[in-house]
Amino acid sequence: MAHIFLPFAAVLVLALGTSASRAQVFIVDAAGGPGAQFTSLPAAVAAVPSGAVLRVRAGTYAPFALAQKSLVVLGEDSSTVVIDFASDLSIGPNGPAEFVRLRHLRLRVPQVGAAGRLRIEGALGSVVLEDVQVDAGLGTYLLVMDRCLISDSPNVHLVGCTMSADPSPVDGGASLARCEILRSRVEVAGGSYSAHRGAKGFLGFTGPAGAAFVVEDASLVLVDAQVLGGPGAPGHDVYPFHGGAPGGRGGAAIELRGSASLELWGRSGTLVRGGDGGVPSPRVYPGADGGDGLVVGARAVVLGITPQPGAPGDAQHVAGQAFRFAGGTLRHDPFANAPRARFVGVPALGSTVFFELEAPAGDYALLLLGFEALHAELGDAVLGDLFTLPLFTTSAQLVPASGPLAVPLFVNDLLPPGLALYGQFVTLHVPTGELRLSNLVLAPE
Repeated sequence: MAHIFLPFAAVLVLALGTSASRAQVFIVDAAGGPGAQFTSLPAAVAAVPSGAVLRVRAGTYAPFALAQKSLVVLGEDSSTVVIDFASDLSIGPNGPAEFVRLRHLRLRVPQVGAAGRLRIEGALGSVVLEDVQVDAGLGTYLLVMDRCLISDSPNVHLVGCTMSADPSPVDGGASLARCEILRSRVEVAGGSYSAHRGAKGFLGFTGPAGAAFVVEDASLVLVDAQVLGGPGAPGHDVYPFHGGAPGGRGGAAIELRGSASLELWGRSGTLVRGGDGGVPSPRVYPGADGGDGLVVGARAVVLGITPQPGAPGDAQHVAGQAFRFAGGTLRHDPFANAPRARFVGVPALGSTVFFELEAPAGDYALLLLGFEALHAELGDAVLGDLFTLPLFTTSAQLVPASGPLAVPLFVNDLLPPGLALYGQFVTLHVPTGELRLSNLVLAPE
């Protein structure tokens, strides 16, 4: 048991003693309930001052645009705080000192018609999305484009988020990536991300399904998440107004392009899998090949798991590849015990929680703690830029053979609403001399 947080309690009090009084909290309630200052979420986002906290009660709200402002938006519950995703929800541009945090929100896609995109563009400060769910409604069709675009944003974190795909065979989805990352640095921790089924074609053509993630000239760190490429559309026979077509090829789980880099940590529950190929039509047309797990067109490091290929749609076709090389480089160790950090206890104000730090026995581990924003590069760049103040670093400790390190932390009652505490768990893997990393977010309600 570590006892290294005694000086940190004093740091916590000194750092937050004045900021708590400056945090302005506003209530958004679509029903206009007691104490609510706003009934419209876009109006609240536009009106409140930078650095404010919006607590959003159950209801249905319109998407919003947030730029040049720090803001925390805390939904009451992601199952009841619904954003009608019929138009774009956008974040950015923002300056380096401006942070955005969204938590417990559900973006509901319309069943018919065009959906919006989740756009994070030009956000130079930290952007953290926790438990943000993007739901594709059953029976969505070709015009639905619920996609995520992250561009020119160096400090983005998706924590426990979900992008679900419509399971019905009428899903159009288009042959596009579910989440496209351009010239950015993004961390994905936990959650589930599924690409849509490929578009069912016409006049003898069916397009391939899209990838769950396309990463181009960007950095993606992915820890303990499930990532599924889109399944190919089924083959279909001749119908009125359009010809038949074979099944479509399954999409890749992750595609790397240009000067991209991927750090993929895997443990139990982690799944990176290509989409299955489309099945044959009932009478005439064949199926298609399965999608690839990882298309390596740039630098990739994969530890602890092996991506899985998608299955072929019929016996005439083949499964995808676990790794498909397109000019990139790969270091792969499926048996590596990648680092993992998790909480034990309830992170409520005034409580004590424990960080359980797992890593191979004999490695050295330390924990970095700070507020509001944290991003650390892995691999060759080691830690890279660290955006966080104040910063507290534990002393390096040897990981025991008997189990994980258990590090206690008291959640001080001066912690302002909506302010997240970030932890960076770093280990030195002694046999190879490399640094490995896993991020944490502690965000009291």
